[in-house]
This record gives sequence, structure tokens and C-alpha cells, in this order.
Amino acid sequence: MTLATQSKDTKGSNHLLAAALVANGISFLQIALLIGTINISFLVQLIPSLIAMVITALILSWYILRNRKEKVLSSKIAKRNMPTSIIDFTSALRFALLYIFIGILTKTAIVFAGNNGFLVAIALGALVGLNAVMIQTAQLAGGTVSHVLAVYAFILANAVNLLGKVFYSYINGARLFALKLLLFFIIIIAASLVGMI
Repeated sequence: MTLATQSKDTKGSNHLLAAALVANGISFLQIALLIGTINISFLVQLIPSLIAMVITALILSWYILRNRKEKVLSSKIAKRNMPTSIIDFTSALRFALLYIFIGILTKTAIVFAGNNGFLVAIALGALVGLNAVMIQTAQLAGGTVSHVLAVYAFILANAVNLLGKVFYSYINGARLFALKLLLFFIIIIAASLVGMI
């Protein structure tokens, strides 16, 4: 989350908050595409929550930018490292190892602790990232775990991941940025729950 670190060096962070909300809203669509390629019936169950989350993120972003009266004054310009190759094998290997670890963790948790163990394993995995967790959930939904439990796991994973981003922002960014991010992410989490009704 380079936006968090940029918030330390920028006077006025509403534009960074809006960017974080849009990025997360779009990432929910990316997760939907990922889930849809694995388990379309699970995706259908998630559609109300996904729509609620994306729309909420975009509305909040629009609201922040619409009411923005601050000038952006940055003492540093963020530099992006351009990739040196088309495929980053180190990242691919890390993802593969994470995917295997999450798979072993979730299946072991189901065997020894049932549904509650599954939810705990998904929450722990979501601290690191969502893709491996969502792939595992999509593979298990409708089989090993019910679609309803998988939807709860999805919402829990997103909540844990968003709150983890807030913690990271609090540690590495401006405190006010992190607190505003917390408020907006709580609204998005609430929207995901409303989408289940």
C-alpha cells in the first residue's frame, strides 16, 4: 500500500483515500472474475455483496473527491519500479507456496475444527492476501463447505484484509489517513453484510 506511505509526505490525503477506495472497489471485481472461473454458483451467491461493496467504494470515493477543498502538496514524488521482465517468478513462487499453505491450512482446519476452523483459517490467510484464500473458498464452496458458509468466509476474509490494510496504513502512513480509511472500510464491510439480506 504505497498510498499509505505517500500519506506521510502529502499535505491533505483525501485524493489518496479516494484512490485507495477505487483500488479496493476494482479489486472486488477482480476477485469476482477469479471466483467465477472456478465456481459460478458461488459467484452467483456473492453477487449482492460484491455489488454492494463496489458501489459503496465508488460512492465514497466520489464523495471524498467532490468535497475536496485541499490542495495537494507533496514533498516527494512516488517512484514506481518498472518490471524488468514480463513474468515475476519470485512473486509467482510466493503465491504458489501461499496457495499450497492456505489449502493445507483450510482442509486441516475443517477436519479438526469443522466450520469454525475453516473460518479461522480463511481469516488468517486473508491477512496475507485474498487471491489464494478466495481460490480455496471457491473450490470448497458447494462441496466441502456450504455456499452460505463460503459467503460468510468471503465477507470475513474481505473484512480481515481491509482491516489489515488499515493497520498497515496506521504503522506506515499518516495517522489521520489510517483513521479515515478505517471509517470508510467499515462502511464497505457493512455494505457487504447488507448485500447478504
